[in-house]
Amino acid sequence: MKVENDTRLINDLKTKFAKPDESIRAHTDKLKVEAKRLKKFGYISDEIYSLLNVACEYHDYGKINDSFQKRIITRSKFNEDREVPHNVLSMLFLPETLFEKKEEYYIVAMAIVYHHKLRDNLVQILEEKADIIEENIKGYEQCIANLSKIRNRIIIRRINDLICNRNSKAIIVKGLLHKCDYSSSAGIPSEFINDFMKTKLEELRYEWRQEDNKADWNELQKFCMNNAEDNLIITAPTGMGKTEAGLWWIGNHKGFFVLPLRTAINAMYERVAEDIFKRENIEERLGLLHSDMRAYYLNDDREISHIENYMECTSQMALPLTISTLDQLFDFVFQYPGYEYKLAQLSYAKIVIDEIQMYDTSLLAFLIYGIERIHQVGGKVAVLTATLPPFVEYELKKVLDGDCIQRDYSAQGTTRHNIKVMDKTIDSEDIRRKYYHLIENDKSAKILVVCNSIENAQSLYEELSDLSVKLLHSKFIKKDRKKREEEILRCGKTFSEHNHNILNKKYEIWISTSLVEASLDIDFDYLFTELNDVFSLFQRMGRCNRKGVKEWYQHKANCFIYLKPRGSVKLYIENSDIYKLSKMALQDRQGIITEKEKKEIIDVYFSIDKIRGTKYQKDYSYCKQIISENVPYENQACKKLRDISTVDVIPYVVYELYREEIETIREKLNSNEAVTFDRISQISKLKEYCLSIQEYERRQCELKGEKIKLGRNHAIEIIECEYSEELGFVKNRKENKLYEEARLRKGGIFID
Repeated sequence: MKVENDTRLINDLKTKFAKPDESIRAHTDKLKVEAKRLKKFGYISDEIYSLLNVACEYHDYGKINDSFQKRIITRSKFNEDREVPHNVLSMLFLPETLFEKKEEYYIVAMAIVYHHKLRDNLVQILEEKADIIEENIKGYEQCIANLSKIRNRIIIRRINDLICNRNSKAIIVKGLLHKCDYSSSAGIPSEFINDFMKTKLEELRYEWRQEDNKADWNELQKFCMNNAEDNLIITAPTGMGKTEAGLWWIGNHKGFFVLPLRTAINAMYERVAEDIFKRENIEERLGLLHSDMRAYYLNDDREISHIENYMECTSQMALPLTISTLDQLFDFVFQYPGYEYKLAQLSYAKIVIDEIQMYDTSLLAFLIYGIERIHQVGGKVAVLTATLPPFVEYELKKVLDGDCIQRDYSAQGTTRHNIKVMDKTIDSEDIRRKYYHLIENDKSAKILVVCNSIENAQSLYEELSDLSVKLLHSKFIKKDRKKREEEILRCGKTFSEHNHNILNKKYEIWISTSLVEASLDIDFDYLFTELNDVFSLFQRMGRCNRKGVKEWYQHKANCFIYLKPRGSVKLYIENSDIYKLSKMALQDRQGIITEKEKKEIIDVYFSIDKIRGTKYQKDYSYCKQIISENVPYENQACKKLRDISTVDVIPYVVYELYREEIETIREKLNSNEAVTFDRISQISKLKEYCLSIQEYERRQCELKGEKIKLGRNHAIEIIECEYSEELGFVKNRKENKLYEEARLRKGGIFID
């Protein structure tokens, strides 16, 4: 640019606004500080930093135009007749002479022009609104010259090709421009340094040695420690310390732990916060990322200073260690506008995937393709799982292109289980007899019952309701579910709270669903379970004799497996190829089963040849094809994969019980004085009385009273349905044959 234009530009950047209370220069400098922070932490290379720094410098230059300046003062809406998006104008300020290579210019130009979504095609804007553009950049002659040059279709095509071809360098620069911009606008650091993880892990080992002089890291944990720079695929049974192994692999680096269930995520967050970090500087170290994260933080009994900042840092993925659900972290695979923001951060992160076998075909495709993209941009992945189907192992190796180290520690797992397999439906009388037998012989009677559906769990609860029995599933209101989760964790402790040398003796039956399968640190004496598939079965078995210290399993069965499905899911399960293979694998099995034998079952009965051609394999391939073919975000097939057809509701009986509290919340939400943080707090309180049900279930229920509005397009409905603190939400109970069967088995005694 000419000198006189440089002088004018320098002055305009200082005096004109990027935001109502911040100049373009001040805002730009904040972004450059964040770019420097990423470089200082070693997260980006010199080359990426150089490109990102230029993108940060020029990204908001287009706001200099008079139309934008008037609008930001008057807070008026964008006027299409007088304006073009400021990001298009910003691109025109970018000098090509700053770059040694043309590709670098195209990368930065793409990051700038697309750092906000364009309503119209870039070519269309440049051609149809040329007069408006020239009016907006009047006086900046070099910009006018750049406009003529950029309207050349070749340049625009090269810029757009970077997006279509998924250029890794372009994705990282654009994504990190988003990150620097978001964090600067929010007033939070783009990243917090991880200089504590290894120290905290060594402190944990010191604590172990205080209790047991020989305590040390096991072979799995040392392997992860020594191979921290590699992608890993590791099979290790429950009880081998996969959490500590994963944390050692992350080390003093940015990391994510991905778990399949929210319950497991909350439990791991608490465990890491309490046992490893001792709750020191949690706000700058550990994040919890799932759809209910804000409510979880707000309802935490321990006071956290600067809670708003903590929530913002978690949402922006700025913390060194984040424990997350798959959907929160891997949704970038759908390539929604701005998806690069997440993928760019994962390019310098380490991601631990726990219990990969728990995902269904669509989520598995979602995950595998996400791992492929992360690997392409430079991120690292460690899959740590108790069971690894050969088909999944094959897919992982394929997308990692052989760039991984694999280890199997199954043979080193402690033998903990003695199984009894029965070719019948799960029977409450079997459970009752075992319970009475244990009590009569003064033995601990911690019995876990795991069903394939909520309906089955509720039915068994009804049949055993005269005993000390409790029920846990996903369709309790949050208030009731939280209480149950705390109770099952207390019951499921291996050792007495007061003496770690004495087993935790209880007389409780817990009936649940797949909710308890993943990463919950619970240890029951006996397991009664329906068969769904071998993978979930072995997970369920991991909640029984978890630590391997209950030696009576050597003489009698502690895991009772029922092969025949029952209830409304019966037909679905019986038609499943995976169920059929699982049943075949188990029908002749009885007695003690080692971890090595579990692995052999999976390798033999779920080999790639046996999976090939099944509905499972076809469904997986279809889902992965949709995701990987760069299908537009708005495509119907893509929407179907993303769709989560659940809705939050308040049962009317709950509303009646807590009417005063709920109406107080409604009043505050309707108040014009409610500030953003207060709204979040009130919504969090309201969610305590909500449960999530399927959309079709809601349609079968009558609406009661006015909806509680949470926002312009979001409201909570109050519905007439059957709900109790003991059973939770009951679906069409009177029409359900399962409950009629339960009534008959109890001799006609049935309280509705």
